[in-house]
Amino acid sequence: MINWHSLSAKETAGILGADLQVGLSSDEARRRLDQYGPNELEHRRPKSVLTIFLQQFMSPLIYILFAAAIISLALGHIIDAEVILFVVLANALIGTFQEGKAVKAVESLRQLVSPEATVIRGGERRRINASNLVPGDLLEITAGDKIPADARLIDIVRLKVNESALTGEADAADKFNLTLPQDITLADRDNMAYAGTVALEGHGKGLVTETGMRTEVGHIAARITGEEQVKTPLQRRIAAFGNLLVLAVPSIGLLIIIVGVLRGFRLLEIFLVAVSLTVSAIPEGLPAVITVILALGMRRMAERKAVVRKLMAVEALGTATVICSDKTGTLTKNEMTVTELYTGIVLDVTGAGYSTVGEFLCNGYAADLGENIFLLLKAAVLANDAELKAGSVIGDPTEGALLVVSIKAGILPEEVRSYNSRIDEIPFSAERRYMATLNDDLMGGRYIYAKGSPESVLSLCNRFIDLNGKIKLLDKAVESNFLKQAADMAGRALRVLGFAFSAVDTDQEAIGDEIGGMAFIGLAGMIDPPRPEAIGAVSIVREAGIRVIMITGDHKLTATAIARQLGIYDEGDLVLGGHELEELTDEELEEKVGIISVYARVSPLQKLRIVKAWQKNGAVVAMTGDGVNDAPAINRADIGIAMGITGTDVAKEAAKMVLLDDNFATIEAAVEEGRTIYTNLKKVILYLFSTNLGEVVTILVSVLAGLPLPLLPVQILWINLATDGVAVIPLGLEPMERGVMKEPPRDPEESLLTADMLIFIIFVSLIMATGTLLLFHLYASGQDFARARTIAFTAMVTFQLFNAFSCKSVRESVLNRNLLNNRFLIGAVLFGFILQMGALYLPFGNHIFRTVPLDVPTFLLTIGITALIIPALEIIKLLFLREQRAA
Repeated sequence: MINWHSLSAKETAGILGADLQVGLSSDEARRRLDQYGPNELEHRRPKSVLTIFLQQFMSPLIYILFAAAIISLALGHIIDAEVILFVVLANALIGTFQEGKAVKAVESLRQLVSPEATVIRGGERRRINASNLVPGDLLEITAGDKIPADARLIDIVRLKVNESALTGEADAADKFNLTLPQDITLADRDNMAYAGTVALEGHGKGLVTETGMRTEVGHIAARITGEEQVKTPLQRRIAAFGNLLVLAVPSIGLLIIIVGVLRGFRLLEIFLVAVSLTVSAIPEGLPAVITVILALGMRRMAERKAVVRKLMAVEALGTATVICSDKTGTLTKNEMTVTELYTGIVLDVTGAGYSTVGEFLCNGYAADLGENIFLLLKAAVLANDAELKAGSVIGDPTEGALLVVSIKAGILPEEVRSYNSRIDEIPFSAERRYMATLNDDLMGGRYIYAKGSPESVLSLCNRFIDLNGKIKLLDKAVESNFLKQAADMAGRALRVLGFAFSAVDTDQEAIGDEIGGMAFIGLAGMIDPPRPEAIGAVSIVREAGIRVIMITGDHKLTATAIARQLGIYDEGDLVLGGHELEELTDEELEEKVGIISVYARVSPLQKLRIVKAWQKNGAVVAMTGDGVNDAPAINRADIGIAMGITGTDVAKEAAKMVLLDDNFATIEAAVEEGRTIYTNLKKVILYLFSTNLGEVVTILVSVLAGLPLPLLPVQILWINLATDGVAVIPLGLEPMERGVMKEPPRDPEESLLTADMLIFIIFVSLIMATGTLLLFHLYASGQDFARARTIAFTAMVTFQLFNAFSCKSVRESVLNRNLLNNRFLIGAVLFGFILQMGALYLPFGNHIFRTVPLDVPTFLLTIGITALIIPALEIIKLLFLREQRAA
């Protein structure tokens, strides 16, 4: 690959076989079009909707649900089969809707390429379709153009290009015709223009160096389609969980049939019981419940300004161990702010961003502004091309910040400019490092105002303005003092500008090539400040055990200063520049990645390397970004997060989540929601499996002991509906637990059934089985099996309904969790009782479920005994589960 930026214009033309004056001939352009192909991003044929739809059924859990539906149909349980199939179909439709994200991202990239381009061919200026551009074409670029291909710039007049979508750097890039070193980052290649970026000011010409998929944006497109999408932790857990069920559920059914036959049960009778129990043991509602809980979580996150594009990503942020965040606009305001002025003494300026409210302080006290400050701000307004309208800047953000600080001092830019019309100007250039304007003052006189780097502006001066507004000779000591102050400000990551002015003859019409004899006024320091809310959010997520990493296109010094203010950078951490990162092998990066807090001046592929390095270390990575350059890393991350305001369509399509306010604090809120959602999903699973295993143990013990069956097949299926059907979703709506952001991130490979959950499930199933069997045999002593089964049936239902309250927490006492803080769960339990009473006391209920009405004392006794499961489980938590948590 040729480093075009390190070649001179003549060398570039020589390699490309191009003419710097007349461009390519038409015949040569046609030949090259055949050789290189059209200037388009490849359009790979996407999967058909049918293919995507069928892929949704390739899951062990779905196979089990299909088997359950078939068995239910065979047994005549039409409603059960319909419910199961509806759940499977709904999940398949949701999955189909969510697929194809990478393909959409490439489509957005295709839209970045301009449909037309202006070239010089055979010495003639032509407007052609951008797809017909070829390497060697002489391309013309003017303000407002979307650049259609990568080009080495050769003729430039004040050209500024917005490259933020590609480099991540907010400031417009000034372009120059210079030969640059090979080993510089993309953001520093000031002699190049790249496809998909936009020319803001000026004009120029360039030789097309790369087209189509060979451009920088083409490399990104290839990365998006070629990069593997990482499954969320929940997806991996559900897959493993499904594999476990494939083995466990049929094994339980087969065991019951074998033991039942050996114990003398009729084959058909025990087969029906085994099948009913197997169908009941399958959590056929689990996919639907997960979908509903995640969908409700999506709505809550949207209310907190985080829009989740992919359902499974809702809980993924709760597992995040690392957040790689862009700096500009996410951690900072993306609004340059003047925070310090110097004219011999330091004045601190309050306020942030483009708000015009602020104060000038000296040593913490309100300062009186002298003539020298007003003169500095007047120069800042006049040697300035930006405009401030409706709280936003039109033009360069640095110049916009100067307008804002002037307004804070009571200087209105429009008024000052109206009384000081511009006659001539010297535009900023890399060689000069300053700009200057000649202005006619209506109050009398003409003046030159200069603004630029302190060194360059001081080189124009032989005088300075002292604290009293008097003009004095600039000696070495004074100059050294200004430079020392500028260095101190730069050391605190401020962008520093110097200002000067001089009076000229009233008939002077041009500044001229050489200017000098100016009076130095002072310095202004500015920075894109951290968002106040981001500082608090970083502190919270760090307390939650999540590492925050800053990745930015800005310089190391600025990035480190901001990271230190935010609490991201700690003493001893490493700060790595793009060039230093390039020198590390993947293995070396994986070894060092844990001690690197800040990455500066990085390229798109380097962002991807950082994400992969963390993932190799077992981290669950959230990656934020807004530009085209961020898309591959966003796509690869476990949780890709795009900015909703400043984000490109490409970044949004590649992301699983979009922040509507571009604010890091919203990520913290989403982590909180994600953790709550996952905790509630585990409560649902805990409830489902503790209740279902209770039924299995009850039947299995009866079969092993050769005793009459306490529950009939139809009763088992009803229990599944009356308890699982009403309580699971309310459990998934549990309020956030206290201290959820004070616990470390959970292990991304943690099973959906943890050790403490298994202990809980075993004790619940033993309590349910023991209580149900005791009640059954107590009332079956007189061979009244219909009444005994009705009592056992009611006991199993009420056991499960009371168990819903205990499942509010695996370890904590329900009294600590506020037993009544979930009105949905209370309503669901009451509804479950009403349904069971219908099965007991309505004639059609007696007929369908083979029950008999229970007298009130017996019914109340059954409820009283089953309610004891709550205190029993409180003792279990106290003796076993709290000890395990402490361990």
